[in-house]
Amino acid sequence: MVASYTNLLMYLKYLAVIIFLVMGINLIKNQNLQFPTQELKLTKSSDWSGFYAGFLVILGNPKAALFYLGILPGFFNLVTLTLIDCIAIALTSALIPFLGNVALSVMIEKSQKILSSSAAMRKLNILSGYLLIFVSLLIFIEAFKYNL
Repeated sequence: MVASYTNLLMYLKYLAVIIFLVMGINLIKNQNLQFPTQELKLTKSSDWSGFYAGFLVILGNPKAALFYLGILPGFFNLVTLTLIDCIAIALTSALIPFLGNVALSVMIEKSQKILSSSAAMRKLNILSGYLLIFVSLLIFIEAFKYNL
């Protein structure tokens, strides 16, 4: 199937090169952009509203549902599972993503504090711009190499 769409995929690679290049140049040109200073809240004003929103997003994630319903049972002999095994699997399946999300939220909060200064945002925008340009060049070289 990939062989029949080779030209389309090549054009998509060149489109990605252009998009990354434009994004990188725009980040470098607009290097003084800041985080929004206004408080961005969910529509419901409670401490738990963010938790509920994240919980609903995770519940609605089709990849997670496919994993837990399709792939995870293949790792266990369902005939010999006991109630203790099911509890251990459920706790592990809940605890690991929870800890990952907590760590991610802590990192986001710390990075927001670090990047609140205009000098830090300027450096981040410049670095991000150059990295986007670098990625666009890598994609271009890879696409050009296979086009020869």
